[in-house]
Amino acid sequence: MCRPEAAPYPNFTWTKNGQEITDIENKVTILPNGNLILHNIQDDDAGIYTCAATNPLGTASSSGNLTVVGRSAIPIGPRASQVLLNETAFLYCQGSVVPFMDHVYKWLFNNQPIAVDKDPHYSMATSDRDQRSGLYIRSAQFRHSGIYTCILETPVDSVESSAMLYVKGPPGPVAGVYALQLPGIERGFQVIWTDGDSHMAPIQFFTILAANNYHRNYVPIVENIPYQNTLLSTKYPRSFIVEKLYPGLQYSFKVQATNYFGRGPVSLPSVYYSVPEDSPDKAPDEVGGGGGSVGTLKITWTKLEPKDQGGSGIGYMVYWREKFDSPWLFTKIEGNMNEFSAYVGRSKFYTKYEVQVQAFNNIGPGPNSSIVTIYSAEDLPVAVPEEIGGSGYNESAINVTWSPVLENRETVKGKVLGYIITYWNRWEADPLVTGVSYPGQRSWGLITGLRYFDSDHFMYVQVYNSAGPGPPSRRATITTKGEAPLLYPRIIRVKSHGPDTVKVTWRGISTGNTEEALKGYKVRVWALNNDIRTARDYLMPRDTNLGIINGIRKGVLYNLRVLGYSNGGDGKLSPMVVFTLGGEVPVDLTMADILAGTSRLQISLHFIIYSLCIAMMII
Repeated sequence: MCRPEAAPYPNFTWTKNGQEITDIENKVTILPNGNLILHNIQDDDAGIYTCAATNPLGTASSSGNLTVVGRSAIPIGPRASQVLLNETAFLYCQGSVVPFMDHVYKWLFNNQPIAVDKDPHYSMATSDRDQRSGLYIRSAQFRHSGIYTCILETPVDSVESSAMLYVKGPPGPVAGVYALQLPGIERGFQVIWTDGDSHMAPIQFFTILAANNYHRNYVPIVENIPYQNTLLSTKYPRSFIVEKLYPGLQYSFKVQATNYFGRGPVSLPSVYYSVPEDSPDKAPDEVGGGGGSVGTLKITWTKLEPKDQGGSGIGYMVYWREKFDSPWLFTKIEGNMNEFSAYVGRSKFYTKYEVQVQAFNNIGPGPNSSIVTIYSAEDLPVAVPEEIGGSGYNESAINVTWSPVLENRETVKGKVLGYIITYWNRWEADPLVTGVSYPGQRSWGLITGLRYFDSDHFMYVQVYNSAGPGPPSRRATITTKGEAPLLYPRIIRVKSHGPDTVKVTWRGISTGNTEEALKGYKVRVWALNNDIRTARDYLMPRDTNLGIINGIRKGVLYNLRVLGYSNGGDGKLSPMVVFTLGGEVPVDLTMADILAGTSRLQISLHFIIYSLCIAMMII
């Protein structure tokens, strides 16, 4: 370019390396504005070019150096590639430029610029030195399939190279799902659809899903339909016949395709199509019965779900007859009910009957259920338990016994469900009358929680069935035991005895007039860091004041308490003693009392450890 400021307008001449340039074979063109155009540039066109502008007032010139370089190229460009869904693809773009020439890479996707800095799926590698220049497509999605173009730009030229990237994976959703009702299809439809994108792997199977007007969730109804079994006469639409749908329901369909890489997304749903109504094809389940009011036969069943009703006008035919007799009696029940009670007469209590149930609708009846044997309602028992007796169990409980009634229809008038013991204190002016039931055919019951020791209690027993209790038995009187020991053993001592035993001694106790006679002593032992509910009791006779405790482990701290026991129950516990295999460990019981409000009794830990160490040294 040559643009001097001159007036009047100048004439222009050009020289190369000091030699005037002339137009040889249309090699150069000097434009009227002074600019020089070189055509078909070769290496020998390099040199120093000078533009001289001359007018009557003088001459001015300007020079510049022209360097001729080679064209830019992309020797290693992107190639047609395939990548799995959610995997990473890399497209090469390795350019060749003059070493000192500035250059940049740009990428297009389907002729649109890629914003690499804004889209996390893309990143560029621009290392010409290690030949790893190109574009990463990370976590590739199906939308990333298309034409990728790499552009290499320099200040003097640009070059580009393109290739196709295919993303492989499960098929895309099928399209255009609809259904046709054709003659000869029993309770079904011909479902039709068009294939979606196969995503570089042939479709192998289809799955048809359906929902109905009662269950809106789509669930598979036909799975793994081979691709070749879905062909129609035309090229693209597919179809498959689904049959044995529930009559009287409305269905909507979806289709899902499968290829080598897995199942694709389900299609959009079709509209809802109605299956013609028909009579129910299912019998009611769980036919049974029993119970109810005296003189009735209660029949129950599970009512049909809407999908099994077959259409409108659901109802039930209920049949019954006394077992081995005929004919059948029946009644018609309108609506979706689940029980019926027939009056059979009070004399027919607890009598066997055969029953069955049949569903029907406006189209017609369905199949009968299986015949089931049930019993009519029970009547109140007339049987009375006999030989009522018992004894005191401890100071607050008594054990009641009786002779069980014989199970027969005439006296029990049903099935024995259990017995009821009704009791009250003999000496209370306004006694609290309490009844306790004991299920099953049995001959005894334990009454607990009585308030008075060594006290008489009245009671009677009744048998009961599903209709209620029978008449009461004769009244019996049973006395609770006297009190448990009120005193506790004192002066507890523990000494080492053997490789896994210790000897325990104590001062015994005596009992008073209100207490039961002493039967013996219990030595209660448990590990220090365990709950007392894990304790083990060692029983000792009443005429001794010592016992040998076995199973003691070395290096373990134990708690120990001693108590007397009698028919009235366990007496009071002695103060706690801490010991090891080496014997008793001295404990600051005052400190133990202070710390007893925590989750378990805490003892002066440092003192125990110190004492334990001494005990170990003695051992």
